[in-house]
Amino acid sequence: MLFMCMTNKSYAQWKLDVEATIKKDGKKLEGVNVALIKNGSEVEKVTTSVNGKFAFRLDPNADYTLKMSKPGHVSKLVNITTKNIPAEEMSSGEDGAFAGWEVTLFEEIKGIDYTILNQPIAKIAYDPVSGGFDYDKAYTKTVQSQLSVLNKEYEVKKKESENKAVDEAKAKALAEAKAATDAAKAKADAEAKIKADAEAKLKADADAKAKAIAEKAAADKLAADKTKADADAKKKLEEEAKAKAIADKTAADAKAKADADAKLAADKTKADAEAKKKLEEEAKAKAIAEKTAADAKAKADADAKAAADKTKADADAKKKLEEEAKAKAIA
Repeated sequence: MLFMCMTNKSYAQWKLDVEATIKKDGKKLEGVNVALIKNGSEVEKVTTSVNGKFAFRLDPNADYTLKMSKPGHVSKLVNITTKNIPAEEMSSGEDGAFAGWEVTLFEEIKGIDYTILNQPIAKIAYDPVSGGFDYDKAYTKTVQSQLSVLNKEYEVKKKESENKAVDEAKAKALAEAKAATDAAKAKADAEAKIKADAEAKLKADADAKAKAIAEKAAADKLAADKTKADADAKKKLEEEAKAKAIADKTAADAKAKADADAKLAADKTKADAEAKKKLEEEAKAKAIAEKTAADAKAKADADAKAAADKTKADADAKKKLEEEAKAKAIA
């Protein structure tokens, strides 16, 4: 199936921009190889990404074929010619464009005649009436009628193939289930034998281990008894040595305490005597200082009184002289 539309774009030198989308079952198809064949020779190839799109820029005056293919799918062809384009169209400063169309690919099913797809499903050329690129409607109508027959046959075969695949899947599932059951039984038998052998070995190992444990326990008990006796003897010696050390330490501590007490008493007696002597010396020094201060104060007071008496006597004498002089002057 092919869907088309025509647009124009501006470029410096005339080209035909071709862009389309490839789909499968209505979904964009990734991984389609699109070969551009120019005048019979392949000149470029692209692979569609997840958006299913491809694009080419075509030169003027050439016949092109687009071949769209993908492994496991039926290939399709589209012819595009860029011949017979008016000179004024190519010199107009605007490129041609044929974009927005779609091609549908489907998976290849054996037993279907795909001969019709050896020819292009559409032919695209310049249409002087519309002034743009369009598809050959008469050719497309003929091809579409043939493709309709192919599509119907394809749908029938596809359904048959799907039913066959379901039947084969069921048969495969049954075979796999039987094989799994047989394998499970064989595995269970083998595991049962392995388990029995393992249990027998485990019992023999357990018996041998129990005997070894009993023998080791007896030997360990003898060794433990000897170790305990040695430890008890050692402990007794250590306790006696410890008791002696404690007694020695107690005596030494008592002597040290007595010596310390005696020293403390002597030190206290000496300290008391020194303190008494210091107090006496301080009292004596204080008495001397107080007497010195009192003597100094008495002398200062006497000096002050003598100065005051002299000042008063001088003033009295001066006053007397002034009074006598005044009396004399009056007389």
